[in-house]
Amino acid sequence: MTRRFRTDNMAAPFRWQLFAQLVVNQFLRRGFLLGLFLVSTLMCICSWSLMAASDLHKATPHLGSSKPSRLQHAQNGDLRWDKFHTTSDAVHETRPPTGYYGDGYNIRKLPPELFKLAPQVFDEIPQTFLPMYKNPCFIYRGAYPPGLRCLPYFYLIGMQKCGSTDMWEKINEHDEVQRTEKEPHWWARYRVRDLPPDYGNYTTPLSLGWYLDAMSYKIVPRLVQTPETASWLVIGDGSTSTLWDNQWQTLSPTQFNGPEYTIADVMRVIQPNAKFIVVLRDPIVRVYSDYLFFGNEKDDVVSKTRFHDIVSEGIQVFRQCLTNNSERACTYLHGTQHARLLLGNYAVFLHDWLKVFPRHQLLVLRLEDWQSRCPSVLHEIFAFLNLSPLTDSRLVYICAGERKRVNAQMREHIGDMLTETRTLLNDFYGPMNSELVTLLNDERYNLWSQELVVPRTVRKRTDCPWYNSDIAAAKRKRRRLERKWLSNGKSEIDRKLLCAQKNVVNSLLKKAKRFYYVGLIEDCGEDSKRLFSVANRLLNRKQSSPLPSHTDSSAMAETFIDYFRNKVETISNSLCPDESAQEPLTTASLETLKPTDPDEVQALLRRLPPKSCSLDPVPTPLNPWAVAS
Repeated sequence: MTRRFRTDNMAAPFRWQLFAQLVVNQFLRRGFLLGLFLVSTLMCICSWSLMAASDLHKATPHLGSSKPSRLQHAQNGDLRWDKFHTTSDAVHETRPPTGYYGDGYNIRKLPPELFKLAPQVFDEIPQTFLPMYKNPCFIYRGAYPPGLRCLPYFYLIGMQKCGSTDMWEKINEHDEVQRTEKEPHWWARYRVRDLPPDYGNYTTPLSLGWYLDAMSYKIVPRLVQTPETASWLVIGDGSTSTLWDNQWQTLSPTQFNGPEYTIADVMRVIQPNAKFIVVLRDPIVRVYSDYLFFGNEKDDVVSKTRFHDIVSEGIQVFRQCLTNNSERACTYLHGTQHARLLLGNYAVFLHDWLKVFPRHQLLVLRLEDWQSRCPSVLHEIFAFLNLSPLTDSRLVYICAGERKRVNAQMREHIGDMLTETRTLLNDFYGPMNSELVTLLNDERYNLWSQELVVPRTVRKRTDCPWYNSDIAAAKRKRRRLERKWLSNGKSEIDRKLLCAQKNVVNSLLKKAKRFYYVGLIEDCGEDSKRLFSVANRLLNRKQSSPLPSHTDSSAMAETFIDYFRNKVETISNSLCPDESAQEPLTTASLETLKPTDPDEVQALLRRLPPKSCSLDPVPTPLNPWAVAS
């Protein structure tokens, strides 16, 4: 028995001893290189096993090295992760002692249908956040070693093509907002479904650790290094798909009233005190802007007639769906089809959010108000977010900045929608706008219906004389690269490609302008008058009138007459000061007119100087030749 007990305890060291002997034998028998290969393989396996235990292989290195000793410098002291790894003593025993708790423990006791929508999120994010931070932050145990992570303090959740990018940029101008990437699209999209092929090296749904790293990689260093920012520094998420996109759920046509839970229910459990901003616009203008910017699924044709066909088909499909389902179910079921026509049914989406969040946590704005009185609306947003108020001059300065992502190029190229299309959409969106007025108790949304019948006039700009097809093709490529850069989260590689294409467009413009102006000047030849006219036009010189400024032409003519009359009298008086000494004028008359002869004419022509003028009937140098002939 003693021998067996000793063998069991010595089993592990004995296996290592056998492995070491094997390595030595390989060195001696098979040579040095084969033994080195075995040792390298063993080291690679060990390194891989250690890296697999960490969830920080995609993010910045400082997030995974947030040791408790470094975090103790934050405001109000102790941030040891083992102190905050649970929210109550009652659930402490139900969690595993090590690792992260994302294995479906359902510690919040949520309904099963709701819990299965986001089990990792529900189990890994604590129910309370660290109290010393204004922004919701906590110690994330999904990282190794555990580190400080933060969720957004506010969300700009919609709507797409409603000026959200411009609003996001101006909100981030506040000193108390840490700027982050606008649209990770994690909650409603890339958390649960595959990413597009052009989304970098990521090919699978993104984990909670990825999202926390994306939100925290700028704010966490500031919170750790400057603890005084803990009471006011916040971050946001500007993913406009969060309001409406529920395609991550499997929606069945048999669900009469649509999905039981939406992303609003998930976020209510995670962040019950979060703040949400929604900006809306005229749904008719929104769907047309959406079509011009994104197109229609895989349809390569973008035109007014094609848009009319898509709208007609979408309305028909929606009305057919209403025969067996509710308006809410049809909106979610066909929301991304037919140029995303049903995204204009704002009342359905807002009703789901107001069902789980109180009204004071949602700020609903109109794009028309944002564009007409930006400073006052921006002040309202900062007050809603409990940020320090800015001065009026500062608000005006922020709003005076360039508007971002204005989709005007395609509208100028394609033109406004057809009148029959606008009428069709007016009848379609009218009842939906009325539901929105009732839901929000705001009559301003009725103004859309009154403004829909007024067509918009788009002035078509004429191309510059140096604009050519090469420049147009280069600008289209630049626009495609810009869209790719924005859709891919403003990656560094896409930014470099975009900057390179911008340089190509600028080079083509300079070359075309130089070629045009050089040709314009060379065409003048020796015509000095035309050359000066071209130079004055290029330099924007305006020819001044030779006449003095005046209001009455008759008075100005009298002034000229008086001037010259006085001048003649002055000269006459200076030449003949004594009138008494003047001799009386003699009269003479022309009595005879002697005709001339050819010899006299030839003599006159020979005595003419060799000068010429463009008004001469015959150039003067030809006179001697004419006389000789």
